[in-house]
This record gives sequence, C-alpha cells and structure tokens, in this order.
Amino acid sequence: MQKAGLSIVPSIATIREAQGFLAKHFAPTRLIHAPFLSQATGTSVYLKLETELPTGSFKVRGAFWALAQRMKRGAIREVVACSTGNHGAAVAAAAKEFAIAARIFLRRTAIR
Repeated sequence: MQKAGLSIVPSIATIREAQGFLAKHFAPTRLIHAPFLSQATGTSVYLKLETELPTGSFKVRGAFWALAQRMKRGAIREVVACSTGNHGAAVAAAAKEFAIAARIFLRRTAIR
C-alpha cells in the first residue's frame, strides 16, 4: 500500500490479526488442481476460488477488515464508495454486516 510516497508494510502480527478476524466471517476458499496449467508449466498449479466469497471477489475481505479497524476508533454513521464493480459490492456487503448505512456511487455508463 502506498501513502504519500511511503511504503506501508503490515506487521506479521497485523496480518495474523486480520486472518483471525476474517476467519470468523468467511470460510476458507477452495483450492482446485488445474491439470492443464500444471502440465503446461511442469509444476503443480492450483486455483484459489475467491469467486465463492459472498460478493464473488477477494475484495470483500479488505472491506470487512477496513471497516472493522475504523469502527475501533468510533461509530460510523455511513460509508461511501465509488466503484463500478467488486469494490462497491464489497463495501456494501461489509456495511450491511456491521449495520452501517452505505452509498455506492457509479458512473451512469457503468451499466449498459
């Protein structure tokens, strides 16, 4: 993650904390063997099925973690996101889980 030109690397403790928190909300996603890719690369290749998460994307994990961390500093009345896809769905799902109002903005041309 970049912030004002600085690289922010989470500590292993923070990663483990997030892992434990997210395990309470989401089942582990399956790994399936990909025979064609394994044969083509000469090594075992597995696909992690993040599409099995509630919003069809890994982004829901980040939205849940970010809102939970922000809620530690105080109540949140509303969360706002601008997205034409997975990010907006993730923020909306997290807001619903934590009973926070959400507004998701998208461009008019996003849906055709």
